[in-house]
Amino acid sequence: TATGGTVNLGNSITLAATGCTGTLKWYETATNNLVTMPISPTVATQYYAKCEITANGITCVSAKSNDVTVTVIYAVYVNIANTNPTQDGTSWATAFSDLQAGLAAVTAGRQVWVAKGTYKPTTTTTRTFSFVIPTDVKVYGGFAGTETALNQRNIGTNPTILSGEIGNSAIYTDNTYHVVLFDAVSTNTALDGFIIRDGNGHFDPKVNAIQASGGAISTVTLDTGGGIAMKNGSSPIISNCTFVSNSAIFGGALFGSEASIPTITACKFIGNQATFGSAIYLLASSNANISNTLIVGGRALGSIYCNVSNPSITNCTIAGNGGTAAGVYNATSQPVINNSIIWGNSPPYQSAQTQAIISNSIIQGGYTGVGNFDIDPKFVNQINDQFTPSILGDYHLLATSPAIDRGANGTITLTDTDLDGNLRRYNGGTVDMGAYEFQGVATVTIVISVATGFWEVPSTWNVNRVPQIGDIVIIDTPHTVTLNGVGNAKSIEQRGKLILNTTNNLLKLGF
Repeated sequence: TATGGTVNLGNSITLAATGCTGTLKWYETATNNLVTMPISPTVATQYYAKCEITANGITCVSAKSNDVTVTVIYAVYVNIANTNPTQDGTSWATAFSDLQAGLAAVTAGRQVWVAKGTYKPTTTTTRTFSFVIPTDVKVYGGFAGTETALNQRNIGTNPTILSGEIGNSAIYTDNTYHVVLFDAVSTNTALDGFIIRDGNGHFDPKVNAIQASGGAISTVTLDTGGGIAMKNGSSPIISNCTFVSNSAIFGGALFGSEASIPTITACKFIGNQATFGSAIYLLASSNANISNTLIVGGRALGSIYCNVSNPSITNCTIAGNGGTAAGVYNATSQPVINNSIIWGNSPPYQSAQTQAIISNSIIQGGYTGVGNFDIDPKFVNQINDQFTPSILGDYHLLATSPAIDRGANGTITLTDTDLDGNLRRYNGGTVDMGAYEFQGVATVTIVISVATGFWEVPSTWNVNRVPQIGDIVIIDTPHTVTLNGVGNAKSIEQRGKLILNTTNNLLKLGF
């Protein structure tokens, strides 16, 4: 059984196979010619293997293995630190120092590798310049400038910044309107591993949502998408990106219109602001898929503003956002929210005109749906929404968080990872709510009634034991639990009825 692989143009690869105890020999499928490892194809090529064993002067040859493909990646290299006068983008040594030059040189099906540093759309003060990502092109940041494989990059130690700060750094009103622009790009288009910051789409903090109109746009304008703007049905994959201090009237960090359906995963939206949608504004059937993402410290009417759009929001943390209805705001929209935390926003949650479908989530103020709770999620450090916009806060879960193991595994896959890159379902258990999977053992237990019966009978509870001091106890409808002894609980969320058939016994609350 043979295994294929991927190699960058100019580099080599050694193929592997299992099931051979003799000598492994490789052949090119198209010609049946013997090849020697490692190989350096210049185009996508298929290969197969045979196994040879010689004993007593006789050589036995196996049948051919499965055909495997070696895919060749054509990368355009960009490194702002490169001072080599020869800059054609074909290697790190001859990398473009200007990202705009790299984007102009790339063709469909290729990648752009960008080394650490700060890149700006223009060296002038003309605000209309953006980094326009071509369709069917994948742009990756986070490189040191020596790597030969994509998995060698380290985003954390090699910050790659796309900045809209093109004018006077003391003010933001002269910043570029959109740092990045997508126009009619396919699902084979990607932006991965960048910090996108300081774009400004005509935002004015003196104009609030009451003074402005939320429905005055139909597509990308200079008022939209300070960080990223997308239009004409763009469907890029945006992953491992951090959006910081972007602003606009519509969609401070990201704006999508005209049935644009981005996939946004493992991203952070921190300290962005807008009149409508500090982090994300979705317009006209722009049904984004958002997962494992943190949206905090923003300020606007809605951190996510859905305007005739029904996004899917899974394992996200939306917290510490200020403004008006600073959680998720829906205008003729019905987002589907799973395994998420919406907490500490101002006010806690508001869904105008139509209602979201929410399940297995913590929603401050409560929300109808399966597995939803109105319980403090216990973040490591949550900022006060009154001090937004802010880049502060730590939204990992404490060991005492009721969000641990309270999500639904049916909405994720076995290979899904959280915002830190850790596998979901820590130790194979139940997925947590929110963007981060707690790496340890929870010290709090949520105990829920699952059957009509007596408090002191273990089978009436989901954990098959009687509630103990420190447990969060939920009497779930339509069950009835009768107290015939002493019941101890830290707190009770009454979603159903608690009926006490007792004369001399006691239910203790609030330890």
